[in-house]
Amino acid sequence: MSSRAASTGSSSKPGTANSNRRGGNELTSPRGANNVGGSDSGPIGGFANREEMIAYFSKEKITPNLSPLSDYTFIHGCMNKKESELLEYLSKQLGVVDYLVDLRSSIYLDSLCHYIAFCKEHSFSTRQTIEFINLMETLRKGCLSNESANIPINQSSLTTTPKFASELELQEYIKTKLFEMSKPLSLEQVSDLEKQIQEEERKLEEERLKQEKDKKKKPPSSSSSSKKMTKEEEEEFMRKQEEEQRLAEEKAMIEKKRKEEYRSKLPLFNIDDVAIVSDFILKTVVQHYHLYKYVYEENQPVKEYDYKVSVNSIMIDCVYPLSAMLQDVAYIQKKEDERRALEEAEARRRQAEEEERLRLENEARERYEKEKAERSAPKLTDENLKEIAEYLKHEVMTELEDKVSVVETRVKATEETAMSLPTPQKSNSRPQSSAKTK
Repeated sequence: MSSRAASTGSSSKPGTANSNRRGGNELTSPRGANNVGGSDSGPIGGFANREEMIAYFSKEKITPNLSPLSDYTFIHGCMNKKESELLEYLSKQLGVVDYLVDLRSSIYLDSLCHYIAFCKEHSFSTRQTIEFINLMETLRKGCLSNESANIPINQSSLTTTPKFASELELQEYIKTKLFEMSKPLSLEQVSDLEKQIQEEERKLEEERLKQEKDKKKKPPSSSSSSKKMTKEEEEEFMRKQEEEQRLAEEKAMIEKKRKEEYRSKLPLFNIDDVAIVSDFILKTVVQHYHLYKYVYEENQPVKEYDYKVSVNSIMIDCVYPLSAMLQDVAYIQKKEDERRALEEAEARRRQAEEEERLRLENEARERYEKEKAERSAPKLTDENLKEIAEYLKHEVMTELEDKVSVVETRVKATEETAMSLPTPQKSNSRPQSSAKTK
């Protein structure tokens, strides 16, 4: 291991000591918890030089603890870490402290950083990130035929861990697993999660009560024996109390968020998330299946192959066939068209809702103005009615008098005209015809 570690140390590729992402000077030495300053402090992680660090890790076996990868608080903290801080945080919390000298450990931590960056890029929740990392860990372990020395499987149910003898078995498992994750939770699953959360709440409450009981048992310090705190000590004491209160509030907020996520009946991944995750797994674990076996297995099987190759006719298989690429392009275009159609339909729906809202507002405004005018109009009383009747009677009588005067004037004018005409003379003779007739 020392020869491989020495050759690894001089490399400048990602995952080695010279990488820009490596915080070598900030690495905590496994010989002490806080060897930042002291006799063990050195230029590289508490070691005097690089040779001492390589010699130490070549003798000591590092056994990481990967159980925090399933802890909600730990993953939530990883999601909030900066990229420059995440690697060092994972190294300390998981116990993979030999990543500066061991290539396998370096690759493993890099892969975890890549998984978390992928989840942050696609806005996955903390629960989705936990399930995604657990799925990737299951796939990584399933590719191995035996347990690695420094990256253990670290699972109690070792016999139930699936094994994938080929890429086809791996793809079938991925399809089945993602299909299960895309289904809504059943009533039984929701009930089990609720029982689990209640059990955790009960344990937390018991722990809190135990802590309060222990605090009460402590004898109070007498004022005479206790020393008077200086101003610096009081400030330090207040700072610690504020820090404890902040951590308690942050822990309560994280716990509340975790309960809300786990009590949700929605599917863990929707159809778009499944497409993104499957594409990511296809381009990592499936495409580099043999590379995973080579990196994480301690005992590498030696296989010899004889090939007859003609230099002038070398055929290189495309890692990603053109047909598959065209299918991906068609899928992406289809999803883009569907997205645009949904956006247009949503815009039309919003416009129709806005028009309907304006119409209803106008109708309500007109109805209000009409009712307001009716309410503000004066009401008729008996006195008002009498006044109106007198007024109408006066108007009618005035109009009748005007009409009568007009008629009288016309009659008078007619009489005067008739009086001015000459009177016809009367004749005493009788008509002869009448006399003869008699």
